Amino acid sequence: MKKLEIANRIMYRVEHSREKKYPSWSIGITHSPQEIKVRHEEDGINTDEWEHWQANSLKDAMEIETYFLHWLEMKGCPSDELNPHKMIYVYIY
Repeated sequence: MKKLEIANRIMYRVEHSREKKYPSWSIGITHSPQEIKVRHEEDGINTDEWEHWQANSLKDAMEIETYFLHWLEMKGCPSDELNPHKMIYVYIY
């Protein structure tokens, strides 16, 4: 999915949720969104608002994450080692 489309979907998701303040949300990138979601749940993190999208490239995913971290002040999530040759996902919760 193109980065502008993902960014628009993130904005729509946040602005149409119970919690409309970006700093209340977290964003991350991963190769395994379901695995990360399960890890967060095991750590006691509420993932009820979880959603993820496949990005076209690691570069696009990183640019999306950077925008939402720096300009809209979302919270960041640590990433595992990322490989530019694998499918990459942007996730929020």
